[in-house]
Amino acid sequence: MVAETTRKSIEKEKQGYHTPVKQPDFIFKQFMEALTADNGKHRTLTYYADLFCYSPKYLSRIVKQISGKNALTLIHENAIEHIIPELRHSNKSIKEISVDFEFPNVSFFAQYVKKYLGMTPTEYRNSSQEKK
Repeated sequence: MVAETTRKSIEKEKQGYHTPVKQPDFIFKQFMEALTADNGKHRTLTYYADLFCYSPKYLSRIVKQISGKNALTLIHENAIEHIIPELRHSNKSIKEISVDFEFPNVSFFAQYVKKYLGMTPTEYRNSSQEKK
């Protein structure tokens, strides 16, 4: 998801390596670098917009223009991509994982996971272990 979007961006960059970088491309690249470095801890567009001193609306428009995806969608995909391995392969409790990802409490974490994975963290963890 996020890795695929980043890969496409890099391929475009390689194809035209002598062309000057346009402002929207630069902003998008900054956003993707910050997003991948963040490891899913920040899940608001405002956080990333503030990081680069842009308005959330402007950053969202640029990301949508370049990637074809909504910035918030990319942010949530990135968070879920980092949460999944923790649920599958970690010996940490659900509470420890929620703290690692800076959720205010376990309930919010459970709601977030259920919204994006269709099941609670415990259900997801148990279904992953059954497949092994």
